[in-house]
Amino acid sequence: MRPEGTSPSTIKAYPFEAIANTSPVPILMWDHEQRCTFANHAWLRLTQSSFEKNLGMGWLNFVYAPDREALLQSIQQSAQRTIRIRIASDPDPINLTVRLSLYAVSSSVNCIIGWMNEADDPLKTLEKKFGTDFNHRMNLMETVLDSTLSMITVIDPDFNIVYYNSMVESYTGVGKDLVLGQNVLDVFPYLRKVEFESYVHRALKGETVQTPVTEAVLQKGRYFESFYIPLRNADQVIQGVIIKVRDRSVDTKLQQELIETNKLLEEQNKALIRQSHFSQSLFDSTIDVIAVVDREYRYISINKRGMERYNVTKEQIEGKYMHDLFPSVKHSGMYRDITRALNGEFVRDVSYKSEVLNQAQFENFYVPLRDAEDHVYAVMVIGHDVTEIMRANERLKASNAELAEKNRDLERSNSDLEQFAYVASHDLQEPIRKIATYANKLLTRNQGELSEETTVYLQRINNSTRRMYELINGLLSYSRLVRQQELFSKTSLDQTIKQIAVDFDLRIRAKRAIINLQNELPSIEAIPVQMNQLFSNLISNSLKFSKDDVAPVIQIASLDLSPEQVLFYELDPRIKYVSIFYIDNGIGFDQQFADKIFELFQRLHQKNKYEGSGIGLAICKKIINNHHGLISVFSEEGKGTSFHIILPYTQKF
Repeated sequence: MRPEGTSPSTIKAYPFEAIANTSPVPILMWDHEQRCTFANHAWLRLTQSSFEKNLGMGWLNFVYAPDREALLQSIQQSAQRTIRIRIASDPDPINLTVRLSLYAVSSSVNCIIGWMNEADDPLKTLEKKFGTDFNHRMNLMETVLDSTLSMITVIDPDFNIVYYNSMVESYTGVGKDLVLGQNVLDVFPYLRKVEFESYVHRALKGETVQTPVTEAVLQKGRYFESFYIPLRNADQVIQGVIIKVRDRSVDTKLQQELIETNKLLEEQNKALIRQSHFSQSLFDSTIDVIAVVDREYRYISINKRGMERYNVTKEQIEGKYMHDLFPSVKHSGMYRDITRALNGEFVRDVSYKSEVLNQAQFENFYVPLRDAEDHVYAVMVIGHDVTEIMRANERLKASNAELAEKNRDLERSNSDLEQFAYVASHDLQEPIRKIATYANKLLTRNQGELSEETTVYLQRINNSTRRMYELINGLLSYSRLVRQQELFSKTSLDQTIKQIAVDFDLRIRAKRAIINLQNELPSIEAIPVQMNQLFSNLISNSLKFSKDDVAPVIQIASLDLSPEQVLFYELDPRIKYVSIFYIDNGIGFDQQFADKIFELFQRLHQKNKYEGSGIGLAICKKIINNHHGLISVFSEEGKGTSFHIILPYTQKF
């Protein structure tokens, strides 16, 4: 609402007084005879005088006498100039540097607007009522307000626009001549959606309102700060509201950038803290002793393990000289190695005995630490305690020596046993042969004269001598494998099995057996005779332990092992291997005896039904071992037997 006793034309004159009353900028008006017609509060405060004393020529009396002429010349010569003046004061004049701007309000009235600081807003230059001529005051006001960078709008209590400056025109795109006297909410409807009305009502009640910096409605990306200032007349009656809007876009963007930068710095700081904690955790969690020594041989840092071993605290060791804490170190290899590392060399000492720690043995590393300019500023010493390892090595050496001696004893014993087995087997053949010969002679020559009982006994003697002969031959074969010194050569497994089939032709025909090679078996580096014996024993067993009413079928196939399979079987990864599958459809056996069948003299079937010595598969196992391979078996009673053989292509172990 409009204050009682005022009219629109009267209200229109009051913005000068209200604006001038809020300004710290000194303003002075004079006529063509240089008589003062107006001085604002800032001028009066500056000159420490009253308005009455400034009227007429009195205003010049407040300038220090020697400076008056220079001031008048500046006013006459230039519209804008920075000069130094002194204000008359007792006992000494006040020194001031003032930037003066001269404006011609009319042909008879001039005005000085002085800024004590060039950054001051010219809007604040109007503090007091200007003269008596309304047009003169309006010209001055528009001159000043249009020169400001802020948007200035003056409205009356009914929200009618009394005035706004050129900055408002530029922002809204609406000329002032089109809106003066109109309701601001009708001209700019979007103001109803914000707190504009609330701020105006608060200002009309006498409150100066400063709003937070907010984003502009018409121009996104720009930010403004608003002030709602009560407009008062000479009697301090509120006649309207001055609305001042300052563009804070640059400040806001800078603030946002600062916030983002601060956030980034906070995140980087947190990351550095985490990294520091992580590094410290690693530093302290290691079982090694770690210390950092600078170029003066002072301890910069030491980890938790180091403090425990040396029984010191950080405070007791950090910043202290090595030779002060541990005098014996100065003449040790550690001191020499630290010096080498300070010269840029990475040093490793595989066996350092610490006099400080009761001759404990360490493997020490001396790592030069370099700054950004690649200068060595310190050395990190890492000490790995190898005392127990060295003791264990000594014990291991003693154990190895003892084991080597036992191995030599065992080799001598094995050699003796092998020699005994060979000699015994060879020498036993002759008595056995004679027993068999005499028994046969008795049976043939006295066939009609012998009693039935005697004939049965002689037949049993023959059977026993035949089994004994097979057993002795088996032992001789096994002994030959142990003593074998034959050279390895390229051997075709495919041709080996085909030749065995020819050798076994009569037995194969008698059994109506089938030997099926699923694919061509490879050639490997092997002892040919032993490969022949290996597959001969397997085929012989398949023919021997076949089912009575089923023709034997033998399936043989090969496949190279993959690197993963080589690792799975714990073989040498540098060697290529072949996997051979041998499967028959014989009588089989209980799987619980799978490992037992490779032992000497092990028979799983009745000897009166299946002849043999029980050495054949033991010989197979020995041959595979001689060739650095593997053999395993899987069987089920009545369903046949499957052998899995792995052999290397070469013997380069």
